[in-house]
Amino acid sequence: MKHLIVVAVMVLGGCFSKPGFSGKDAGDDDGAGDAPPIDPTAAPKIAAGGHHACMIDAATKLACWGDNSFLAVGERAVIETGDPGFVVGDTGWTTVAAGEDHSCGVRDGSVYCWGRNDSMQSAPDDASGTAVNIKKVAVTGTVERVFAGTHTTCAINADHDAYCWGSLNFEVMPPRLARVTPLMPGTKFTQLAISEDHACAIKDGGAVVCWGAASQEQLGQRNTIERVFDDPQPIEGPELFVALAAGYEATCGVTTARKLVCWGSGNRGQLGTPAGAQHDVQIGTTQMWSRVAVGRNHTCAVGDGGVYCWGDNEDGALGNGTFVSGRSLRMPILANATEVTAGLGVTCALVSGGGARCWGSNEQGELGNGKIARKTEPALVALPTGAVHQLVTGDHHTCALIGAGPTYSAYCWGINTRKQLDGTSSAVTHSTPVVASATKFTQLAAGPVHTCGLAAGGASITCWGENGSSELGISANVSLHTVAATSGAWSYVAAGVYTTCAINAGELFCWGAYPGYSGVNTATPDNLGKLGSWGWSTISIGRGFAVGIALDSNGNVPHIGAFANTADKCSAGFRTTDPSLSPTEVLSGLQPLGTATVVNAAQDGNHACLQHKPGAASLVSCWGNNNENQTGTSSGATCGSVVAPTSSPTWPAISAAGEVALASDHSCAIGLDRALYCWGHNGAYELGPLSSGLPTPRKVFASFAWTQAATGLDHTCGLRQTDGNVYCWGANKYGEAGDG
Repeated sequence: MKHLIVVAVMVLGGCFSKPGFSGKDAGDDDGAGDAPPIDPTAAPKIAAGGHHACMIDAATKLACWGDNSFLAVGERAVIETGDPGFVVGDTGWTTVAAGEDHSCGVRDGSVYCWGRNDSMQSAPDDASGTAVNIKKVAVTGTVERVFAGTHTTCAINADHDAYCWGSLNFEVMPPRLARVTPLMPGTKFTQLAISEDHACAIKDGGAVVCWGAASQEQLGQRNTIERVFDDPQPIEGPELFVALAAGYEATCGVTTARKLVCWGSGNRGQLGTPAGAQHDVQIGTTQMWSRVAVGRNHTCAVGDGGVYCWGDNEDGALGNGTFVSGRSLRMPILANATEVTAGLGVTCALVSGGGARCWGSNEQGELGNGKIARKTEPALVALPTGAVHQLVTGDHHTCALIGAGPTYSAYCWGINTRKQLDGTSSAVTHSTPVVASATKFTQLAAGPVHTCGLAAGGASITCWGENGSSELGISANVSLHTVAATSGAWSYVAAGVYTTCAINAGELFCWGAYPGYSGVNTATPDNLGKLGSWGWSTISIGRGFAVGIALDSNGNVPHIGAFANTADKCSAGFRTTDPSLSPTEVLSGLQPLGTATVVNAAQDGNHACLQHKPGAASLVSCWGNNNENQTGTSSGATCGSVVAPTSSPTWPAISAAGEVALASDHSCAIGLDRALYCWGHNGAYELGPLSSGLPTPRKVFASFAWTQAATGLDHTCGLRQTDGNVYCWGANKYGEAGDG
């Protein structure tokens, strides 16, 4: 497999032939290249599901790859794999279909299914709800085609009779589960397309009927007051069809005249039009279309042998080398294609010369290129030689300061769609570190999509990346700007959601859409002053609040200060009656804090944690949102209360930045044993190779000792004590691992 980029769709719509097909499909003037005529009704040989895909090779063997949480890639002892493996050793497979978490294929006139079975979509005679290995499904006659949705599966036999099983009423609860059931007995069909919320079918002669959810006109009927149809309804319009595909709230089809027509929701651009429910949308006017695939939020189709994609591109499913979504038809991204299929952020295509190409998400091995994007173990970041002074993380990028000191060079890696890596590069990602700036820095700060550096001596702060709210310190369409200290010197900088704050002579300055002042943006530093008579030493910015440490006139006896909007008062540590918009002391009950104290807030989240030392025992205490146990307890906290992790180790006194690290849904801290303890969400292995999240702190990667930690939205990085190298793990969709 060739690795391009990936997304995954939930359903594959196929088609089947009878009578035969003849027609033109050679590229003349669209740049797609010449291709042999493509039969739009031929049974598909490739299918993409939720996070997996399957393909029949030239020897008629069937292989699958990707997410195997529900055995959708077959009976293999893996949870996810980027290596295609045969489902069984037998040859003779003629077609394949993939639902969200199950797969089906046809061999010797019989249909076989495997994977998730909570709605009896794989094994209609098994009501246990557990995933199943490959099972033969008893369908009357010689099966020629099979179609799979999220909870529904159908097949068509040689007599054009259709049979369905699984959940037959889609979004209606409770689901109406059924064993193998005839679809409209007496009616003949040539093809079906099934998604999460609806299904459509082509009858002999080309007329289309649809059933299921109708809220977005995905059933091809305008202005219906019905929300769900249990029985197939004819679509409106005169067109006859030879091919169909269905995704969530959207349907597309190839007509007998080889036009591409879509209907349903265009909210994510999947209809190639502005948002909203649409009907009879024709895509392109010059192409002879042959195949179409609708994913969860994007659509791809084969026209004149070229693959065209449009819609959501968050995972790179459009294959155009960017993560920028599009609502219009652009140049083809692949020539000489014969088939296309789409999943939940992944697209795959077969080419006429043989073989498959996949692009989009590879979080669970969907590309079949032998790799998985997510890292379950620490991956060595490819940084240049030199001592690492500091690590900071944004949502999907990380930066490090490297050098012998007292000033350091900045390097960044990961996503770069807003130029948050260096302010100038046009590349959308960098999977290996790049030099962020020619300026030498003493401290870095990273917001979700921008980065700032404190220059040596504190004369200036340089910021780069997103500037939609003037978080770079200027009201202009720029991606790089330097904010000079008008008097004194900057001593500290922090970055949050569209916000930057800095400290000068103990006074706090903020610019951008800074927290506590809803709807207020400022392009120049706004002086919020000191915390009473105490001067600020550090500040950390969450979503809608900021919390920091201020010291008395002697430079000791730290106090916790915060400001927040009303909705985020609890995240900042305010009691219900406390003021919120002005910097105010909070959590005074934690005093005395001792002399070595750091407080950290999740830059894109709603909780904060404090490392403090009452008496001889050093502790980490957290407060705020706890929906993913990110405060370190399995029970929720009341407004303004502090949660000390119930099974926490004794934490060390903070001596350098980075020993407490928070993301929106997970947290980490370094213990006295220099081990890394983490808790909270683990959807992308940001806590390591665990099967679920952690409600309380637990040691991760026990053989590693750490001196710093940094947490992104779905990834974590650490500075290893023994070798001084940086390692990252978790999500790696945008190169967050930094290992190339």
